[in-house]
Amino acid sequence: QRQATRDAGRIAGLNVLRLINEPTAACIAYGLGREEKSKVAVLDLGGGTFDVSILSIDHGTFQVLATAGDTQLGGCDMDEALYRHLIKEKLDPKLEVAVREAIERAKMDLSSADNTYIYVPGVLEVEVTREEFNEVIQPILKRLENPIFQALKDAGLSESDVDKVVLIGGGTKVPAVREKFAEIFGAEKIVGGVDPMRAVAIGAGIVASVLEGRWKSEAPLLI
Repeated sequence: QRQATRDAGRIAGLNVLRLINEPTAACIAYGLGREEKSKVAVLDLGGGTFDVSILSIDHGTFQVLATAGDTQLGGCDMDEALYRHLIKEKLDPKLEVAVREAIERAKMDLSSADNTYIYVPGVLEVEVTREEFNEVIQPILKRLENPIFQALKDAGLSESDVDKVVLIGGGTKVPAVREKFAEIFGAEKIVGGVDPMRAVAIGAGIVASVLEGRWKSEAPLLI
């Protein structure tokens, strides 16, 4: 699979310097891995999947200790939960698309606001609070636990052994999701300062710059 990815990149006209996995790229984007030993949990909640990776970092060397995940868990499930909470009857397909788009926007709004207003002419006109949204997605938040504890078990670690937590994916912008992760690991361990939707791309860009000699890193990245 890695060789196929290299070949695809080269066929597309790219100069493929190296392949790195997403958790490693994200850690680099957050500035981890230089002159330190640490255990890091990388939590990647995207639109449709949830992936957990436990990494050991030792002075620029990255080792994946364990991975786990749920391929049927993501931000779309939050959208669906809110849709089912607000809409009880079957809608015309075109109207359903409009409502679903409005609900997705509302979810994003509630990441920074305490309430938002959903308005689809002739179908839906309602105010939704963050508190109400949090209540609706409780079953989804509960499902985040199993992959995390499975990855920790496979790595032979407990929550307290993890030094830092790195977040990837738009789903991690939901405050209730971050609170769930903080509940498990401790809020002080969650690393900030990078947009979780751009972390992987930023990390990959840093590695490419280092390999081309453009980025003067403080310590080598032995990936």
